Amino acid sequence: HERVTDTARGQDYLEFSCLYPTLQKTYSWYEITATENNPIARQMWANYTFMISNPIIPIITIALYGILIIYGQNYFRDRKPWNLRNTLAMWNLSLAVFSFIGAFRLVPHALYLMTHLPLRENICGDAEFYFGRGSGGFWTQLFVLSKFPELMDTFFIVVHKKPLIFLHWYHHVTVLLYCWTAYVNHIPAGFIFAAMNFSVHSIMYGYYFLMAMKIKPKWFSAIYITLAQ
Repeated sequence: HERVTDTARGQDYLEFSCLYPTLQKTYSWYEITATENNPIARQMWANYTFMISNPIIPIITIALYGILIIYGQNYFRDRKPWNLRNTLAMWNLSLAVFSFIGAFRLVPHALYLMTHLPLRENICGDAEFYFGRGSGGFWTQLFVLSKFPELMDTFFIVVHKKPLIFLHWYHHVTVLLYCWTAYVNHIPAGFIFAAMNFSVHSIMYGYYFLMAMKIKPKWFSAIYITLAQ
């Protein structure tokens, strides 16, 4: 039962949740069913076709991102920083929870692919079959689209007048570009990247949440996050 047919397109795909009946109990129908009767599946396909047809969107987004960074830093140059500590804490908590759920979905799937398929298949195989539909496709698309709201991380740095290092904005720009490109071009390695990124972000944003709330344990050092990244 692990091979499922997308009845909307007549294409088979590997549904990871079907491989492990016990794990399948944690999945919702909307995640694992790629049929025309599933509004989530229809929206996923609409999003995908829109992304293919509009490759300029990430470019425009990055250009606006850069302009707003420059404008924001100039605006706050002679002004006092804002105090959005509680908002920042909730923002980081929401991203930590989202990333944890994403990691819970994609990491087991990625480990299955890496242990059951040769390296060549994981890097050069058919992304549509291995994870392009069902739960894998659902969470991969959410991962890619999440790179846009994650740019808000920089907003909090700017309005709090914290140092904006090169690595911060470079990371956001390159990850957004890579994720969009990998997704629309069916690059299989993008799935492994998503699983790894979800995993690290679940810890990283959890760390930022604790920092914002000033309840971070002394033993929880940022070096662990840096090593994981």
